Amino acid sequence: MIKSFISLVPDPPSGFTYLTPCKRDLLSSPVAIYAKCQPDAYSLIENFSQRVNGLLIIPAKKFNSSQIGPNLWLLQVPKKITGNLHSIASCFLEIFIHSQQYLDDYKSTNIELARSKKIQKQAWENYNLNLERLVRKIEDLRNEISRRKKTEKALRESEENLRTTLNSIGDAVIATDISGAVIRMNKVAQKITGWKLSEAYGHPLTEIFKIINSKTRKSIRNPVEKVINRKKVVGLSDHTILVAKDGKEYQISDSAAPIKDDQDKITGVVMVFRDVSEEYKIREKVRELATIAEQAIEGIMMVDLQGKLLYCNQAWAQLHGYENPAELINQDPRLFHTSAQYDEEVIPFVENVLKHGYWVGEVGHVRNDGSTFIAKMSSNLLKDKNGKPYAVATFAQDITESKQAEKALTHRIEFEKLVSRILSELASVSSESIDPVIDSSLASLGKFINADRINIFQFNHNFTSMDNTYEWCREGIERHRDKLQDINLNNFQRFMEKLSNFKNLYFPNISEISSQPHFKMWKKYHQNIKSLVMVPMESSGKLTGFLGVETINNYMTWSEDDQNLLRFVAETFIHAIERNKVDKKLRESEQRFRELTELLPETIIEVNQDLKITYANQKMFNLFGYSHQDFKQGLSWIDMVISEQQELVVSNNLRRLRGEKIGAIEYTAKRKNGSTFPMLYHANVIQNEKQITGLRGIIIDLTEHKRVEQEQLKLQKLESIGMLAGGIAHDFNNLLSGLFGNIEMAKMFLEPGHKSYEFLDIANKSMEIATNLTNQLLTFAKGGEPVKETLSMGDILIESAQFSLRGSNIKLETNIAADLWTVEADKGQMSQVVSNLIINAQQSMPTGGIITLEACNVTTSRGREVKITVKDQGVGILPKHLDKIFDPYFTTKQHGSGLGMTITYSIISKHKGTINVDSEINSGTTITIFLPTSKTPSTNTVLTDSEGDLKHSIDRANILLLDDEELVIEVLGSMLEMMGHKVSYASNGKEAVDKYEQSLSTNEFFDLVITDLTIPGEMGGKEVAEKILALHPPAKIILSSGYATDPIIANYQDYGFKSRLVKPFNFDDLKQVIGKVLKSE
Repeated sequence: MIKSFISLVPDPPSGFTYLTPCKRDLLSSPVAIYAKCQPDAYSLIENFSQRVNGLLIIPAKKFNSSQIGPNLWLLQVPKKITGNLHSIASCFLEIFIHSQQYLDDYKSTNIELARSKKIQKQAWENYNLNLERLVRKIEDLRNEISRRKKTEKALRESEENLRTTLNSIGDAVIATDISGAVIRMNKVAQKITGWKLSEAYGHPLTEIFKIINSKTRKSIRNPVEKVINRKKVVGLSDHTILVAKDGKEYQISDSAAPIKDDQDKITGVVMVFRDVSEEYKIREKVRELATIAEQAIEGIMMVDLQGKLLYCNQAWAQLHGYENPAELINQDPRLFHTSAQYDEEVIPFVENVLKHGYWVGEVGHVRNDGSTFIAKMSSNLLKDKNGKPYAVATFAQDITESKQAEKALTHRIEFEKLVSRILSELASVSSESIDPVIDSSLASLGKFINADRINIFQFNHNFTSMDNTYEWCREGIERHRDKLQDINLNNFQRFMEKLSNFKNLYFPNISEISSQPHFKMWKKYHQNIKSLVMVPMESSGKLTGFLGVETINNYMTWSEDDQNLLRFVAETFIHAIERNKVDKKLRESEQRFRELTELLPETIIEVNQDLKITYANQKMFNLFGYSHQDFKQGLSWIDMVISEQQELVVSNNLRRLRGEKIGAIEYTAKRKNGSTFPMLYHANVIQNEKQITGLRGIIIDLTEHKRVEQEQLKLQKLESIGMLAGGIAHDFNNLLSGLFGNIEMAKMFLEPGHKSYEFLDIANKSMEIATNLTNQLLTFAKGGEPVKETLSMGDILIESAQFSLRGSNIKLETNIAADLWTVEADKGQMSQVVSNLIINAQQSMPTGGIITLEACNVTTSRGREVKITVKDQGVGILPKHLDKIFDPYFTTKQHGSGLGMTITYSIISKHKGTINVDSEINSGTTITIFLPTSKTPSTNTVLTDSEGDLKHSIDRANILLLDDEELVIEVLGSMLEMMGHKVSYASNGKEAVDKYEQSLSTNEFFDLVITDLTIPGEMGGKEVAEKILALHPPAKIILSSGYATDPIIANYQDYGFKSRLVKPFNFDDLKQVIGKVLKSE
């Protein structure tokens, strides 16, 4: 090694000789290395003492022996030299190596040679020359030593600062020289790699910094090489793992940069990296979650708190009718809702999310094509690590179908409740009482399914004829039971084929099969049927009859489930009917009951004579909170009601056990946890071989029923009146039409001063009063709508109030705003409202007083409204009566009808208004009405000149008149002929359509058609208009009806009519309407 080292340096100067290994054993004796340094090699020499293992460099300042010459250094080499001496040699200009023994020999040799004068002289000269050089070099060396001391101090301080800085850095730092050997490591790097600096120093980076790909597990190229080759900063891939000294693995993020000197030359590489294992796991988790989100069937969206959409998955986009989620990024979430949905549903939903951090609810959405749907949304408020909210994540699922299914399920549940009640009643009734129970059950069933007629037909024993044994008809529907006895089954072979196979017969639209022979025979017995369901009734596997359900007023559809429930009811009926004939059916029926109770949504229980529960379906456990273990340990029916009612429960059940008939009773039930709820309990005795052994009952949770009951009570009462009122008013208006027309035409043949003219005029005014009465009746008609126009209520209020107070001892004070907003209202109905209120106020002050009538404009939470107030000084209304004043027939007056306030409430409701009542005993009553304002100006003005002159410029027209009332036909035809028109008549819709179609092929086509709205049993005005307009779109048709509040009359233009005539009408009204229609485009 020494020989190779010596070979690298030039020949020694005069007077010095290299010591070769052959002369001295360098490994057994100390060796001195004298080196002449380059001027800038000081720091590098000192660094070598740290880099080259086993080499100790002693600078001149630490060397006590005499110096060989200026800038010469003594390097002491131990016996074992490790490291690379080539790296030392490159730092020196000259290197001289001598052993101490050789120096002694060399001095002795020089003494001997000096004895020779020539040699001595030469040696002396050389000595002097060398001495001078040595003195100069020593001086230079002193200066150099002083300068380098200062440099060393600065370097030490710089080194210390660098070391402190590196150890303060949170990331790991490793520095290498140009060859890739480690020269620096901070504490973080030492901790992650597991290598101490003293262990890693001088080692290649690849030994200390072992990195592999986390996916492939293959080694990754040394980043130092990349930096040196590319001469710029490089980074590692996202999937880099560092394998520490102890084998532990770290996911790291890394960058490496070149170290350059003043000449921009790369002298090494510094590498900065950090442990990102947790971050990597989070990123992988986020990627995984994103993948899951894209595969999710639920729509997922994330919105920041500024209302900008940050993310949505494919399911969200498709849910709202978009193909690409990317097009929705940064959009406003309002895009997914209508304005109303956003204001009324989304904003409250978001407020709850922000308040609670999480919320779930149902919110309306709108698709890209404008269609809407309901979605169940669950949202979470997202927060950063400091707890600050930054976004909202939302999951959405379209539940439109489920809501529809829920509605159908609700209907089914209610149907099942009815079936359960019918079943309970029929199962427990005695044979001698079965007829009234079946009649009441049919009535309940018919009303629930909105049927018009239900029949039970039973076949005779030889299957040749049938009898209508039970029948229920809605009010106003003709009963046929007496006519439908001993009917020959051969006339209904097609029906019987299906029924014999125990299949239901369902005809949602009878008109589609009305021409078939088998139906013509059925129609002979049942007129005007629109829809029909027939379900077989069997007993012991034998067809014994069928249950028929018919609608006459409307078309009806029944689902398969409804038909099956009907069939179940039918079977229940036939079992009840034949139960007294077949005793063995009792056990089968009981077993079926057991199975049914587990399917029914209601609670079924059985108790013994001690009122201990012996059987209960699962609904009981769910409803009361008891477990099956509780049941096994024993449950008492008495403990399931509140303590205040337990004595009553015992008493009622003992009465039942004694055989007394007690109907359903409402109790307050008590759950296991102590909470209570209202329930309806109905029970019947259980008999075993004619001996009463206990009770079987059904329990219905009335919680929801109680809530709905209050809301529907008023509407149910009004509806019962409406059906009667509508029919009476229609017929009465037809009669009034005949009277009006005849009186008016009679007046035309008399002079105004004629005595008879005066009587006819009085009769005419009396009939106007009668017309107002029919309009009051029509207010109750089901589906009736006011015939609205844009009105200013000021004049109507004052005129109606003054008219109602004529001749009374009451003073009227008014305060009507001059700029009162207009409303959309029926003038006649509004007059009736004012009249009813004023009359009530007058009757509350029998000794006289003041009624204050006020009207002003207000803006409420509902919008702009007109507020009308009627205030009296009467006796007031008792608090217990306030909730009943709008109920039909409720009155505190001795001779009152109880309909005035009911009519008022109905009118205001149909005008989408509200009415409030405040009263104080002996101080008076204040009634306040709010009516929504109109968006158009008032039309309550007189006719223009051109409109007023219409009656003087009507040309002769060819008019087709359709009405089923002979009196109306005669009067209306006479009035039209008196006007100069040619009139053709039709008594039914088909005849009218046929005549109109025939007229189109001749020159005598009809200029105008006047049709009645309703033709019993035939095509009415709406259908006639549809068919005529289909034949001839420019046709001009006027609608006439005695149903002044029918929706079609109120919105006649929507059905293609040019105008309307509300019966009764006078000659001038008819003439003006005809004139306007004929002159219209």
